Amino acid sequence: MLRIAQAALGPGAKPPLVITVDPDGARPYEAGNHIYDERHYCAMKRALARYPNHVHYMMDSELFLDVLSQLYPWIDGRKQPIDRFALVYLDGSHDPTSSGARSRSYYRA
Repeated sequence: MLRIAQAALGPGAKPPLVITVDPDGARPYEAGNHIYDERHYCAMKRALARYPNHVHYMMDSELFLDVLSQLYPWIDGRKQPIDRFALVYLDGSHDPTSSGARSRSYYRA
């Protein structure tokens, strides 16, 4: 996703801030018996280490949306509010009930 965003902007363009949100940790997937543990988290961090425009929040999507207005990464020496998105990819609970409730909450006015 980061390579696609950079390719779309063209050479020399400042890369956009890319935020990922996932609680990670050793917890089972709701849809099966697979455990996503620290090995997977570390592999993700290694794969994204070369992208300084990537910020990962290790929390549930619901919590991220609840505290979003209080989060601000420091970019170019200034606090930057996270108040606009060009692309949103949310991955969280795969339980149909949770996913439906979460999707409806994103459309709050």
